[in-house]
Amino acid sequence: MNIIQKHPVNNLGYNFIAPQFIPKGKDEYHLRNKQNTSGIKYRKLTALEIEVLVRNRNASDDWNNILVASPFNAELIKNCKSTKKLGTQCEKTTDWLNITHCRF
Repeated sequence: MNIIQKHPVNNLGYNFIAPQFIPKGKDEYHLRNKQNTSGIKYRKLTALEIEVLVRNRNASDDWNNILVASPFNAELIKNCKSTKKLGTQCEKTTDWLNITHCRF
């Protein structure tokens, strides 16, 4: 039998590693950051990018938790909801690539 634990939806994507397994002074993202050997530099969204994302009916519980790498084109993301801290990187930004109706 499976053990089902219910949590508030706004906790989705957070606290996915039990505190006893997180080294002192680190957060649950430290391994992801350590393993990123590709040289990709992530950054927070600019105010203009957030404005474009909101205009395109995107939502996030905290826009400051969204990390992107250049090139990033906010115009191509539509009708999406982000509920966790994440990084997004596109090798090439093209007009034919549109991300719509997603949850990440």
